Amino acid sequence: MSKANNPGFVLSPYSQKKILKALGTHQQKTDSTAKRHGKPTRYNIATSDYDNLVSGEHGPLILKVRRGKIVTEKHYCAECHSYISPIRAYADSNYGKVHLCTPCHLAAFNRSFGHADAMPLKLDHAHAHKGKW
Repeated sequence: MSKANNPGFVLSPYSQKKILKALGTHQQKTDSTAKRHGKPTRYNIATSDYDNLVSGEHGPLILKVRRGKIVTEKHYCAECHSYISPIRAYADSNYGKVHLCTPCHLAAFNRSFGHADAMPLKLDHAHAHKGKW
């Protein structure tokens, strides 16, 4: 018998389905255990805590508060992931508490509120004349 005529070992269609199903089940189990649950974070040595990072899972970073605090400790920027100081801390966003460097802070403010400052120009102008009239 020549090799061209010998089909070799062939599994039945039923056996092939069972093997593919078992492989698919195993792949789902390994994918679910390898996936990190919760927010993406990076450990910060300076504060011995974790800083939130933007993963894109909840869309682009949207700030829910206008008031931020400038902190002097080094933190990871939530968007560009650079480790810098000073940095602004915001208590609430769609990713929770976040820290933003100056360029990312301006971009997040534009995206969230439509302007780059905490106080829009029309309010700022009105307050500039308070007490002078």
